[in-house]
Amino acid sequence: MVSHTSQPPQPPSTNPPSHQTNHIMDPDPDPAPSPPLPLLPLPDFRIPHYPTSPLYLNQKPLSIYSLPLPSSFSLTTTTTATTSIEQRPSIDPATAIATILYNWHPLALTAFLDLDAWFSLTWSAVTKGQPRTGTGEGGEGRGVGGKAGVDALAQEVLGLMLEERIWENSTKSARRKWGFSVEYAPGMDTWGDGLVIDPRWLYSPIDLQRCTACSSSPSPSSPSPPSQQKLQRCGRCGTASYCNDTCQRSDWKVHSVVCKLGLEERGTAIKVVEKGGLVRWDEGRLFAGSKGEEGGEGEGDGEGKGERSMIPWFEG
Repeated sequence: MVSHTSQPPQPPSTNPPSHQTNHIMDPDPDPAPSPPLPLLPLPDFRIPHYPTSPLYLNQKPLSIYSLPLPSSFSLTTTTTATTSIEQRPSIDPATAIATILYNWHPLALTAFLDLDAWFSLTWSAVTKGQPRTGTGEGGEGRGVGGKAGVDALAQEVLGLMLEERIWENSTKSARRKWGFSVEYAPGMDTWGDGLVIDPRWLYSPIDLQRCTACSSSPSPSSPSPPSQQKLQRCGRCGTASYCNDTCQRSDWKVHSVVCKLGLEERGTAIKVVEKGGLVRWDEGRLFAGSKGEEGGEGEGDGEGKGERSMIPWFEG
C-alpha cells in the first residue's frame, strides 16, 4: 500500500535549489577491477608467404603480453584476506598462447597463425616429477563444468605458464621437455600429433653455414683466426651449428625437439625440409593444397594454388 499525505502549500523559496546526494556505505564493497595486462604490439610480424598481410588475433591487430610482467601482477595468487581472484588481471587465452609460442620461438607463433599450411599443430612443455593435485584417486575427479569452468581452468593454467615462463631454458626447467609437431595433411598421423620438427625448418631448409641461434656467419674479413670463426655443429645430431657455447645453451629449448629424436624420425624431418622447408615439400599434399574429402566449396585444386586464404582478414 502506498499512502499519500497532503501538505499545506509552502511559499516559494528564495534560496537557489540545492542538490543532495545520499551516500550509502557498502559494508563489503567489491574490489576494484585489476588493470589489464600490458600488451606488446607486433605490427611487422608476418607469415612468410603473406609478406604484405598484417596479422590479427581476436579480430584485433596481433599483440602479445609484454614481458616481464610488472611486479604488481600476480597471475597465480590464491584468494586470501587481502587478495581475491577477482583482483587478478584477466588473461585472454589466445593472447596468452601467442605469448608463450612467441617467446619459445617466433616461428612457432608463425606456424600457429598459418591456417593455410597445416592441418594441426601441437606444442608442449612437460615438467617431469610434478605431482597431480585435485580430488579423487590420483588427483582425478576435479570436473570442469560448462563454459565458465573451462574459462576458469584456462585462466589458471595459462596464468601459471606465464608466471613460470614455461618456455625458458634455465636451471629450474632442467627437467622440462618441449615438443613441437605439425600434421601437414589430414590423416597423416592417426594416432599421434604429426611430424616432430624444429619450427625453423617449416619455412627454410637447414642452414649449417649460420649460427642456428643468432643467424650470424663467419666473416672472411674478420681479423679473428679461422679456428675462432668456425661454427661448431651439434655433436649429437649434426643438424645445428653454433658460434659459441652461449648460443648453444640458449637454443637447447628449441633444438632439443629434434636432437632427441631417433635416427629414423630425425631423418624423415631432414628429408622433407630439403626443398626449402616443410611448406615446400609437397604442396599437393599440404593441408591448404589438398582437396577435401567432401569436395566442398573453397577447397584447393590439389596444387596449392589459386585458392583463397583461410586466414581471416587476408585479401590474397
